[in-house]
Amino acid sequence: MGRIRRHLTFANVVSVIALFVALGGTALASVIITKNGQVARDTISGHDPPSGDHPNIIRNSLTGKDIKESTLGPVPALKAPEPFHRVGSPGQPPFLNGWTNYDPSLAPAAFYKDREGVVHLKGAVTGGSSEFVFTLPPGYRPAVSQEFAALTVNSGPTRAINQLEVQAGGDVVFYEPVGLWASLSGITFRAGQ
Repeated sequence: MGRIRRHLTFANVVSVIALFVALGGTALASVIITKNGQVARDTISGHDPPSGDHPNIIRNSLTGKDIKESTLGPVPALKAPEPFHRVGSPGQPPFLNGWTNYDPSLAPAAFYKDREGVVHLKGAVTGGSSEFVFTLPPGYRPAVSQEFAALTVNSGPTRAINQLEVQAGGDVVFYEPVGLWASLSGITFRAGQ
């Protein structure tokens, strides 16, 4: 028995497994080096303890190369992303204080929340007798007010950066006067809980 143990190296074990697979073996033999360096005598097939751990596998020691993809079940499909909610459309938040979409050739004011809970704004808006553009509904508001730099286009047309705030209460606010139009595009923040 001592002679066999001397030749029972990792390289020899791997060689035997490779030979078995190359000769067309139909069973999957799993040989695992345990925490104390010994070769496990059993296989992991059919072993499903409640903890998910196998007594012969060192936790976090397996990599992607150790997984045979064909033995995995189907990957669950991701939920389709939420569509944009267009401001001013039926059932959506209305524009406030005379604000409207700037031009049909540019994106309309809209928002959505992605799978990670990040709210995205887009669109070009114009007009308004007050700085309050529209109010985001609950679930789409930041936990605390957030300040952003937003592009505005004035007469000429000259471009400038304007202060945009998305308040914890959901109000979307431009603090400086807007010339021709202002952009909401690129504004993102995590929704508050």
